[in-house]
Amino acid sequence: MGDDFITSGEFGRFRADHSAWRVEIGRQIGDGFAGVCKRLDDMNGRGRETAAKVDMVEAEVSRLAEHGCAQYETHRDTLQALVAPKLERVERAMPWAEWHPAVKVGAGVGGLTVFAALLELAGRVLAHFGI
Repeated sequence: MGDDFITSGEFGRFRADHSAWRVEIGRQIGDGFAGVCKRLDDMNGRGRETAAKVDMVEAEVSRLAEHGCAQYETHRDTLQALVAPKLERVERAMPWAEWHPAVKVGAGVGGLTVFAALLELAGRVLAHFGI
């Protein structure tokens, strides 16, 4: 019978511990929300900065679209010089680009035939196992 009941002293200590625990949890939650609010304020500030930069870029693009660029020829030549070597590397890496159109068609038809055969095989295997 002694294990079924607690004394008023034990209950008092429990209440004090419980109250201290609730105060501590409240403080931790408050600190956590303060940290979250600070991070959100930082993110909103960065968002405003980014939006201002995007507006500046959009204004510049619209100005260029309306009035054109005084250095258009120079820019085009620079881009051609930068892009041309990369295009040559890509074309060398794709030997099938030089294939005759009939060979390309034959390869496509053969690939589709193999795909259809694999689908048929898969259907027969599933039918065999009753799936």
